Amino acid sequence: MVLASILVALLFTISPKAASIAFIGLGFVAFLMLIINKRVQKFAKRVPKEQEQLSLGVELVTRNWLLIKVLRTHVAENRRLAGNVMNYAFQSIRANSVANVGAQLPDFLAYSFLSSS
Repeated sequence: MVLASILVALLFTISPKAASIAFIGLGFVAFLMLIINKRVQKFAKRVPKEQEQLSLGVELVTRNWLLIKVLRTHVAENRRLAGNVMNYAFQSIRANSVANVGAQLPDFLAYSFLSSS
């Protein structure tokens, strides 16, 4: 912490304008990262629920496969299970894509910030 304070003091001593711009940019990136991380957390909370529904559907089908065949409900069970798979995949892909954007955004903003100055 002491080293960081010394570095900040030196930056502002050498070039106050550039240091101010850099710290404003850093604050902007930090704010964006907080927003993205909140969205990732929101989407990631849905994944275990969908995974549980998928597991329950698979368990139901494996336990009652003979009853499903006899009652001829295999088409409905197949549709329900496919819906569970699609919901799980959608939530998982959504959470992962937002997390990937959040992981790459600081580098992208840093490169674009450096190239513009």
